[in-house]
Amino acid sequence: MSQLSSLLSLILVISSTAEDLHLTTNDEGYLTVIQGFAAQLNCALNTCSPNVIWSKDDVILFNGTSFVKSSSVDEKSYKLQHKVEIDYEKGCSSSCDDSTLCAIGTSCVDNQCCSCSKEEFTLILRNLSFEDSGRYRCQIGNQSEQLEFQVEVLESGLKGGFHENISYDHSECCAEKGISTLCRAMCKPSEMAEYHFDPTSCKTDDYKNFLACATDNGNRTHVHCCKTQLVPSFCYDFCSGDFKMLRRSHRLCLYYLPEIFECYNRAYRMLTNPPLERFPTRNRIPLTASLSDSHHHS
Repeated sequence: MSQLSSLLSLILVISSTAEDLHLTTNDEGYLTVIQGFAAQLNCALNTCSPNVIWSKDDVILFNGTSFVKSSSVDEKSYKLQHKVEIDYEKGCSSSCDDSTLCAIGTSCVDNQCCSCSKEEFTLILRNLSFEDSGRYRCQIGNQSEQLEFQVEVLESGLKGGFHENISYDHSECCAEKGISTLCRAMCKPSEMAEYHFDPTSCKTDDYKNFLACATDNGNRTHVHCCKTQLVPSFCYDFCSGDFKMLRRSHRLCLYYLPEIFECYNRAYRMLTNPPLERFPTRNRIPLTASLSDSHHHS
């Protein structure tokens, strides 16, 4: 019997009926993600329950919000983002603590059991490797209700740690413009390891807003630098403040992030005649890399 089946058999039968509990997601069922970056899998419940389980290939990762240790799973590769939306119209009732759990449909907030309108269990996959490819499942205890995600990790071709010597910092501007959390690492690459950077999830508005920050609202252009760095012309959209929309051709620009980031960096430092690091000419580009909106535009 698998580890997952063993645990499910121990979970008490939930008093609510299966029709009362529903899982939803804003992610696709099949995700192609990029080696070395991050990805997130969203799982939302229409109320609250301590019995939500995340697993990968039938090996449990999280039981509720608790990581389940296993010899086959590296804890550093995963993080669970947990968020509860309280239904304040229904209010809060009995008290609770670490030893006194709340009933299904309520959550412990400030030591009170409060009614829920939504509970999210978002699984973050960090520093993606090929071993992270597989089938991920979010389900409610011993019920049939579940969400399944097939994740495929693609080669990026990027050298690890390329971001460490990039010193520009547009994080304040990015925060003001409301750039998605998974795209914030573009704003301060030196802290990329602390963020969960998923360039494939960044939308057109994320890139537009970031480039407004990186080009001083369009008053500065990095196109000449990008030419010097041998960035292909179809990626010049990421070198100026005139970004319109994500296109299919942009899928290859992820491969040139080090060069593009270096151009942002040079402008940010504003040094006189700085020595510009020259990256080796690319002799191979992984054709499988893709961006979030790429299938919408040609």
